[in-house]
Amino acid sequence: LFSGRAAVKRKFREIAIISADDQGWGHADSRLTQKMVERARQIGADGLVLTDRESIASGGAFLGGAYIAGSDKVMRALAIVFED
Repeated sequence: LFSGRAAVKRKFREIAIISADDQGWGHADSRLTQKMVERARQIGADGLVLTDRESIASGGAFLGGAYIAGSDKVMRALAIVFED
């Protein structure tokens, strides 16, 4: 797992963009990262390069007469294979 392209010290090729979404459940980043790692392994990637993390407004609910806005956390990464 690499924090950015510059952190990868070997020549690599990008094979996919992988994302994970907590669907508003407030999961920790580590759980979303693990989901992406599992998917990367399924497609034969050697590693992941994290690209971004964002929160997206996703509706909400009325609780006790107040509207509570919801948000989804989304993380994205590049699946890579080493070329050397």
